[in-house]
Amino acid sequence: MRYEVHGEGPPVMLIAGTAQPGTTFELSPVPLLKDEYQVIVFDHCGLGLTDSRPGPYSTPMFADDAAGLLDHLGLKQVHLVGHSMGGRVLQWLALERPDLARSLVFAATGPGIIKAGEKRERGIPLKMAQRLGEIGWHAYRYEAFVTNFFTQAFVEASPNRVNQLVGAYWAGPAPTLENALKHVAARQGHEAAEHISRIQQPALVMDGDMDHGWEDHGGSGHVEQSRWMHDNLAKSEFKLLPGVSHGFFWQAPEDSVAVMKDFWERH
Repeated sequence: MRYEVHGEGPPVMLIAGTAQPGTTFELSPVPLLKDEYQVIVFDHCGLGLTDSRPGPYSTPMFADDAAGLLDHLGLKQVHLVGHSMGGRVLQWLALERPDLARSLVFAATGPGIIKAGEKRERGIPLKMAQRLGEIGWHAYRYEAFVTNFFTQAFVEASPNRVNQLVGAYWAGPAPTLENALKHVAARQGHEAAEHISRIQQPALVMDGDMDHGWEDHGGSGHVEQSRWMHDNLAKSEFKLLPGVSHGFFWQAPEDSVAVMKDFWERH
């Protein structure tokens, strides 16, 4: 497993989203945290410089990997942050290894199906497979950042920031399509709603108010999932960041980090 440790201070682990290597976090928010915290970032299985494995991936498997890294570093009572699929990984980590967590930040994430009749495609979503066939892997990845991580107004005003995130994504070395799809399947297979109330650590649930992802897949959107998380966690606070979408760590890094620092100072 490839990992990096930046700075000194109370330990913070950042757990990345679907098929995202740690280099994306090293673009942001690591530079805003490392002067006050010891920040751990890593590449999930099959990404960057971390070895792949045969067979399917799962969010519990990724949680075991994260726990193993913290054990290797001899760290407990860590501020744990999971973005998107990383928040799904964090759910299992908090449940299975509560000794590792000082606090939890669930960023733009959810537990899976949260209401009767909700649809969630397993494996590779059909729309994704169709779009990959139309434009290819590299173009699809760029398009996903533009349409999902940022608001359209931000893309038009700050194209360089978008390109910086895309560059950080491919810097790792580049994730292969095979491993990226195994990550997508792991995300699509995540179901933890029935267990969320058992999570006892102090939690911050945060999202951007423009994060409309998943709504076009027949399921609840990220904001709705975030609100559900807040309502069902034992000890949680909720923060909705204005004017930003799924990638608020990159669109509004200073505001995002300020919210987390305020939460950590109280825990």
